[in-house]
Amino acid sequence: MARWSTEAQIELSGYLGKVEALAEQRTTNPAGAVARIRERIESAAAAAGDRELDVDILRRILSEVGRPEQAVADTVPAPPPTPNVQQTVHVQPMTERQSGVPCFVWGIVGAGCLVMLLVLGSIMAAVLLPTLTRSREAARRASCANNLKQMGLIMVMFATEHQGKTPPLADKLGKWMFDPGTIYPEYLTDTLILVCPSDATAPDDPTSLPPEKALDDYSYFYLAHRVRNDAEMASYVNAVKATLARGESLDQDLTAPDGTVFPRLNREEGPSSTQESEVVVAFDRLGNHLPSGGNVLFLDGHVTFRKVGQFPMTQAVMDALASVEQQETTYP
Repeated sequence: MARWSTEAQIELSGYLGKVEALAEQRTTNPAGAVARIRERIESAAAAAGDRELDVDILRRILSEVGRPEQAVADTVPAPPPTPNVQQTVHVQPMTERQSGVPCFVWGIVGAGCLVMLLVLGSIMAAVLLPTLTRSREAARRASCANNLKQMGLIMVMFATEHQGKTPPLADKLGKWMFDPGTIYPEYLTDTLILVCPSDATAPDDPTSLPPEKALDDYSYFYLAHRVRNDAEMASYVNAVKATLARGESLDQDLTAPDGTVFPRLNREEGPSSTQESEVVVAFDRLGNHLPSGGNVLFLDGHVTFRKVGQFPMTQAVMDALASVEQQETTYP
């Protein structure tokens, strides 16, 4: 298997995540399709020899494999079209004398059949449309989870080079996201991962915005300190407000006015590996995947979907964070 650089691993993970989301719409075995495309990439990478491959080599290989849509189309053939068999039947219309039925009666019967067809069509649409909607939302939810996984990789890369610390929170009241100056563009190169595909309120293309606007909590909230429940979230928001009011940085342990201390997240000096799987780092806005819940990233890097009512997917958490958010941003 080829040895990729860290930056190449992140880009390859994002590419394969999009491939998986697209493959789910074409086959019942998306994992197989992803595996075959990965084999094509690894085969092309083998020609480069036994050395670490950088992101430029990866991009050349991906240009040969094709965009995710083309790679999936080449790997997963489209289902064969349903043959359209047409048969022409010549029917000699009966006269009123031959049928014994007045013509206006046949008109009433034909109108009744047309109404019946319209009713049946409406019923079928009512049954099938929710299924199609759920399928599209499932694909968007998978793409959203992949965004958070990439945020987790960025967190791990940053922590490796900063004594275990996760990226600091932006020193701006109401901006629950990474500090742009510490991770962009060295660790975060594609700001599109900060937009959930189910979020209709986020900008369509954040890559066209300057870094200070592109790195914002449009779809996801990010926490740089350990917060465990709804009550602590309200206290944490007060701790952030008090710290910024004193003109201090958020890149430290925070103390709320009620005395609660919120430790700075640190993968080396923080909780055990078991507890890391319970420490929330980033999560969906509550409205992204209503009414079911949202994706949540944890300190150990895994992502899971939590239902509404489970921390942090609660109205109390959203209200606490929104209480200090700035007015709605207008995009150019």
